[in-house]
Amino acid sequence: MEHHALPDRDGSVANAGKARLGRLALACVLIAGAAFAYARRDMVVETASRVATEIAQETRGALPAPAPLQVRPPSSLAAPPLTASACNQDASPSAPALNDPVNTRLAELWDRARPILRGSSGSDELRSAMRALFVTERDPEDAFPLLASAPDRVVDGFDQLIAAHLLAGVRALKEDQRETLHRHADAARRLAPEDPLPDVLLALADPEERDALTRAFELDEEEPAVAFALAHRALKVADVELAARAIEAYLDVIPDDVYARALRERTLARVAVHRDMVTSERAGVSLHHARASSVSRDVHLAVLTGLENAARLLGTVRRETLTVVLYPNDEAMRASICAPSWTGALYDGVLHLSAARSSAQVVQHEALHAQLHEVAPRAPVWFHEGVAQYIAEERDPGVARSYTLMREQRTYIPFPSIEGSFVVIEDPGAARLAYHQSLALIELLVEREGEAVLPRAVTLLNALDEPLLPRLTTPPLTGDDLLHWLDVQANP
Repeated sequence: MEHHALPDRDGSVANAGKARLGRLALACVLIAGAAFAYARRDMVVETASRVATEIAQETRGALPAPAPLQVRPPSSLAAPPLTASACNQDASPSAPALNDPVNTRLAELWDRARPILRGSSGSDELRSAMRALFVTERDPEDAFPLLASAPDRVVDGFDQLIAAHLLAGVRALKEDQRETLHRHADAARRLAPEDPLPDVLLALADPEERDALTRAFELDEEEPAVAFALAHRALKVADVELAARAIEAYLDVIPDDVYARALRERTLARVAVHRDMVTSERAGVSLHHARASSVSRDVHLAVLTGLENAARLLGTVRRETLTVVLYPNDEAMRASICAPSWTGALYDGVLHLSAARSSAQVVQHEALHAQLHEVAPRAPVWFHEGVAQYIAEERDPGVARSYTLMREQRTYIPFPSIEGSFVVIEDPGAARLAYHQSLALIELLVEREGEAVLPRAVTLLNALDEPLLPRLTTPPLTGDDLLHWLDVQANP
């Protein structure tokens, strides 16, 4: 879940010169740390299109041992960062990943299959089934009637037929064969209606599939991976009651998770706010707002317009659905989203707005985040924030002051350091510097390449998992290019 926050523009960036540069240095350190955290997360989390991979090949005697498949969770299930300044916590969740229960079942199937494949145990039907599943050139589908007829299909409570259906589902997921995946998940569910794993597999296959994850949770509320994933997924659609129930169930199992305790406080704050809200639906946008809100209709229309504008600028189709929460005031919003004090609005899978700061410009900024995240989930933060300010035409006096500071002091945030999350920065001045440099980069790119550079960036982001900025121009932009552009802006 990505965090994109809009800074509050009410204050000014005070104390230029050395003090200001100190905050800039702090921003570099904080953002670099966030970038590293995001990179580490991406090392272990893959998108659903690469959700299954072969692992741990080995050879036993004359039998070529197959590699069991391991399913990985989609990136949309990754836990968002909760910062020390925002939540009085600085921790990562202890929760197992949603893929862990499925992987555990597949690992046990393989452990049981190895002695059977070596001929040291098992009935004829079971040996033939395992060879069809793992070794021979036969159709793996042949394994299922053989397993169904095997007298030793269930040993010590482990049903090898159900595990085989899960394995076939993971293989289908790897090949993006959704019909086959659902067929095997349905077969496993019929064999064991009380087993949550078929629904867990469906939830892994579709990051937006909340019903399957909810069914898995209803079957086993004590599975922490399911409860934790459901809490985050429910929050993405503002189902705060379900999210609160899921995070409480998770904490019943893992009570010492400080991240989860902070998430519970955030969720309970949302529950309190949502009790006085109603929901309006318009063209795929669900807006949660106070019953007597005087701005809800205007905000709803502004969100729709903002999404259309963002889609047009990025050369994409407008996203079909979006959940928006319009809070009655700043205090309610910041308590609910666990954001720094400088946050004026935020998109984290849900678009969060305050009725006190719901201008068309603010809505356009956040709508860009919502649209860009939908069409290019790997877009770096500098690109998000730069394009959001560009489309909203945000040129408040703070932009000019930041440009002047960078130009006169011949300094800037190193480009790799602005890949991370800006919500780790508590100081408003340092945060604004990071935002304004992002805007400068987008303005420089558009001046050189035209607005066509933005749809091209989306294409590049979806083609290769590499840093974006070096690929947008030939030769790549440098810090000197940025400083020269700032000089030209000051002396056109």
